[in-house]
Amino acid sequence: MMRLTTKNQRFFSPWEHLLPKSMVTNTNGHLIFGVQKSGTSVIANTLAYCSKKSLTLDHAGFWPTLKMSSQDKSLYVARLFERHPLSLGSTFIKEPCMTISPEVFKRHRPNKCILVVRDPLDTARSILDRLNVPIESKLLNLDSIPATWHDLFLQTSKNEPPFIRLIEYWSMCMDNTFWHDSDVIRVHYEQFLSSPDDIVQSVLNGLELNYKRPASEVIGVQVQPRGKNRNRRVCELVPPQMLQQAENLSGDIYSRFSD
Repeated sequence: MMRLTTKNQRFFSPWEHLLPKSMVTNTNGHLIFGVQKSGTSVIANTLAYCSKKSLTLDHAGFWPTLKMSSQDKSLYVARLFERHPLSLGSTFIKEPCMTISPEVFKRHRPNKCILVVRDPLDTARSILDRLNVPIESKLLNLDSIPATWHDLFLQTSKNEPPFIRLIEYWSMCMDNTFWHDSDVIRVHYEQFLSSPDDIVQSVLNGLELNYKRPASEVIGVQVQPRGKNRNRRVCELVPPQMLQQAENLSGDIYSRFSD
C-alpha cells in the first residue's frame, strides 16, 4: 500500500482533514479537465461566475500525482477527497494535472465533467511563454524552469525540443477514449472566446445549472499571466520541420474533437 511521504503531506491543510464528513458541502461537483494553459482557468472562472457557484482552482494536492503509478494515484486521490471536504466540495473543481488520468479523478465525483480543448500548437506555445522558454529552443534544461512544471517534461522524449515534448504530453493526455464518454461536455477554447455567453449557457444547461450572470461581465478578467507571444501564430515562431513534426504527433487526435 502506498504511504504518503512528508513531501506530499505538506500539501494537506493542517486542519481541514479534522472536519467531520458531514462538512462535505457538495458531492455532486463537476470536474474541469484540460492540458495546462488550454484555457481551463478562464472557463472555470466564467462558469462559476455565471452560475454563482463555488470553484476550486488548481488544488496543489494533486500535483504529485503526475509521477505516481496508477494504483498509488488512486489511493492518493481517494485520501485527498477525504481530507479536503471543503476545498474539494466545490461545484466546480478545475485540475489540469489529472487530465492525463481522468478516470481516477472522476471516480470520486461521478457526475458530468468538462473537458477544455485547445489547439495543441497554441497550448504548447502558451506553456513555453509561461516558462520563459523560447519556442524554437532545441533542448530544455529542467533546472531553468520551476520544479512544479518538471513532470510535464519527464514523461516525454528528453532529446526532443521542448515544443515537441509538450506536443507529446498533450497527445498523451488527449488520446483517451474517456473524453468521448457521454458524461463529458467538451468546450473548445477558441469557440469560447468567440461566443462566451452562448458557450457558457450551453454548458450550464447541460449541467442543469442556472445561467444567472452574463459571461461578458467577467470574460475580460485575466486569470493567468498573459503570454508574450499570445497574439502571434505558431507557424511564425517555429521552423517548418518542427511544425510538421508537431502536426504529425497531434493532428489525428485533435481532429477527433472537431465533431
